[in-house]
Amino acid sequence: MKYQNSGHKAAATQQLNRQLNLLQQDICLPAAVLKQSAVEHNLQWMQRFANSCGVSLAPHGKTSMTPWLFQQQLASGAWGITVATAYQAQVAAQAGAQQIILANQLIGRANMALVAAVVGRGCNIYVCVDSHANASALSAFFAAEKLTLPVLIELGVPGGRCGCRTNQQATEL
Repeated sequence: MKYQNSGHKAAATQQLNRQLNLLQQDICLPAAVLKQSAVEHNLQWMQRFANSCGVSLAPHGKTSMTPWLFQQQLASGAWGITVATAYQAQVAAQAGAQQIILANQLIGRANMALVAAVVGRGCNIYVCVDSHANASALSAFFAAEKLTLPVLIELGVPGGRCGCRTNQQATEL
């Protein structure tokens, strides 16, 4: 697979028409080295597991933040990619993800604008909400942009950092 330099901070410093050689310092350091056969085995195993369970897979891209890995996960059958931030959603979309789950709440105009730009290019981004205030802010921002944003009600536990704490809170939301 030929890697396309996306301009991401972890990308190699040049357009690639050849294999990279870590020992020849072709790659920005520090760098993780992955064995392709192990990556392919894990991709296939996880997709088979998801398929056997009847679920759609949206691997969490925050851990690797590696666009070529996102592309391989999607090519192996992943439904989408899960990320933590608006910027990461942008990177996932640039890597080809059409379905993106933002595992944190989308807060703040700058983050909403980043997500709106990605949604405007045809991607579906699902965001979590756990309060009327956040749902109202998202509604106002995206309605003004004439965009629809799917939301997921986040469930939490008492004493946890986020999410509706009771069924009643979730139902009211």
